[in-house]
Amino acid sequence: KEIGCFEQQTYTVDKYSTIVVKGIHYSVPDHLVEKKVNVFIYCNKLKIFCNRELVAEQERTPVNGWKLDLMHYVRTLKKKPGALAGSAALSMHGDLKKLFDTHFADSPSDFIIVLQKAKDKDFSADDIVAYGKKIRSLSMQPSLDSFRQVMFGEADNEKTVPDVTLATAPSADIEEYAASGISKITGIMNSNIACPHAATT
Repeated sequence: KEIGCFEQQTYTVDKYSTIVVKGIHYSVPDHLVEKKVNVFIYCNKLKIFCNRELVAEQERTPVNGWKLDLMHYVRTLKKKPGALAGSAALSMHGDLKKLFDTHFADSPSDFIIVLQKAKDKDFSADDIVAYGKKIRSLSMQPSLDSFRQVMFGEADNEKTVPDVTLATAPSADIEEYAASGISKITGIMNSNIACPHAATT
């Protein structure tokens, strides 16, 4: 059980797939754009629910007024893999960005597949970084194939052709709205609020 006081509020998810709590943008899974969520606001974190289901938990440690989790944008990035390199959500996780820049800059779709597989198995961005280090310790190069073998336990004969496009859904217009929104977050952060952490990789 949670111990301590909290405040409960209802918010509508904006086109950037964030909610704005006390002036700070916190990301939520991108399929929730334009939906209402219930937020339990603790002194050090937020717990975000939609239809009584916990959909996100965020520490209250924003950068430039934003707290973004890259795993929340996998659905959108599958639609626009080219947006990954300049993603503010990726930039906020320095070790993950370093892994991407070093080993996946020329194959962003492969990196998105790694993100999707990790998300499906409830791994975090930190877990991906840790497995990247483990892969290098085995004298292998981080790649989609090496992550499949080491992180996800897939043998060569278990490989399947992944779906790297969004499934058609009634909310296609909302998904496109989110896709156009995420590409603007970095520019907003850089133009509106100057902070030395913004360029951290």
